[in-house]
Amino acid sequence: MARQCELDGLPTKCCFSYIQRPVPQNVIASAFTTSSTCRLPAV
Repeated sequence: MARQCELDGLPTKCCFSYIQRPVPQNVIASAFTTSSTCRLPAV
C-alpha cells in the first residue's frame, strides 16, 4: 500500500512494505509505479 510522504519538499507516494501474497486482479481498481526517489520500488 502506498502512503503519501514528502521527499525534498515534494509530495510523492511511496511503499514502505510489501504484502507476502499476490493481490487478486478483481480487487485492483488502478495501478501506478512509485517514484524513483522512493526507498522501495513498487507498482
